[in-house]
Amino acid sequence: MTDEQFSRNIEIVRIVLKDLSFETPMGQDVFTGDWQPDYSLNLQLRNTQLGDDLWEVILLATVRAKVKAGVAFLIEAHEAGVFKTQGLEGKPLSRALATEAPMLIFPYLRETVDNVATRGGFPPVSLQPYDFVARYNPNDEQLSGGSGLSTSEGS
Repeated sequence: MTDEQFSRNIEIVRIVLKDLSFETPMGQDVFTGDWQPDYSLNLQLRNTQLGDDLWEVILLATVRAKVKAGVAFLIEAHEAGVFKTQGLEGKPLSRALATEAPMLIFPYLRETVDNVATRGGFPPVSLQPYDFVARYNPNDEQLSGGSGLSTSEGS
């Protein structure tokens, strides 16, 4: 199956922000020092079958900014999509849920993280593009409730 054929078999029904949390453990003290944070990103993926050809895929992100004095901020966002997967079964379905669906959700997640950071008084956080295909591990997935992705990165 080519990528073009593959993409035609997954359709976005809806993209929603399912959960959002923002914390600044240091409070106003975070703004008194030099701003040279170390960022870390943890991404996880969950999916749930909603109907015959209907799946919810949730991309869970934890973004942490640390400075010398401690954690500057912590953002946890769960961006979800409902997808129609007509004509996909088995491995092609698993691959679509672990690669195509999160690739469609990720731009919304990036925008959410950036907006929350700036509304919290911090500089914008621009999550780098993420290669879900390269990180895809078919041995880690299950169709219902599975992941196909679980990663943690620092920058």
